[in-house]
Amino acid sequence: VWNGVRINSAGISAGAGLISITGTSNSPGTSYAGVRIEDATAITSSGALTISGTGGSANYGVWMYGTAGTGNISVAGNININGQNASRNIGVYLDNSRLIQSTAGNITLTGVGTYGVYSSASLVAGNNTTTPSSGGGITVNATGNSGIGVELNSGTLIAYGPVSVTASGSGNHSFYVHGTGAKVSSASDITVNATLGTWGLTMYDNTLIQSTGGNISVTSNGTAGGLYLNTTGGIVASNNTTSPTTATPTSGGTLAINATG
Repeated sequence: VWNGVRINSAGISAGAGLISITGTSNSPGTSYAGVRIEDATAITSSGALTISGTGGSANYGVWMYGTAGTGNISVAGNININGQNASRNIGVYLDNSRLIQSTAGNITLTGVGTYGVYSSASLVAGNNTTTPSSGGGITVNATGNSGIGVELNSGTLIAYGPVSVTASGSGNHSFYVHGTGAKVSSASDITVNATLGTWGLTMYDNTLIQSTGGNISVTSNGTAGGLYLNTTGGIVASNNTTSPTTATPTSGGTLAINATG
């Protein structure tokens, strides 16, 4: 009746094989997750990584937290993180600027809860944490049954390949992007589907969605409004990374926005 799996400041490493961590908590308490990864816990592998957690009645499916910048995850293969807690709390909670990187594979993040996914982490599918020149894509699927679908709070989604975010909220924002430096970036296509909340996609502070070499498609629907931008950043299909919102691009794709309020 406690955490399914709790790892505190340990190292987990494998050669070319798969690392698989699965945990289920049946606890009614407020501090017990399906998979709880804390502080300086580092995970490395030249293979793939799968983390699957089902939370207790009042906590998270997958919960990663600790001192900012410690406990990074870096593997060469695919990363699959799946957190489920449909009736009580957050599906996946990624806190404190943790780096979660696949250098050559894809990242899939799935969260279902009263609040689907919260992230202040840096998710990178590429060989470089800021401007990858090779690598895979990122797919986020999140459902907030009575709250936010995806909240990106000073976190990033950075990929060489395509990025896809499908977020549905209920009674709140479907895809809520805010906090200094929050960014969705790809050298390929970016697709955002944010639906069923009071607002679809909402962006604040200096947040940015940018494709440097592909197309951007945004579908944003809500009961109170479709798309809300209150940011010094914006949504940009441009190869210019120095001044993406003001400089004239020399190459880039198309930008399509469909919003209903």
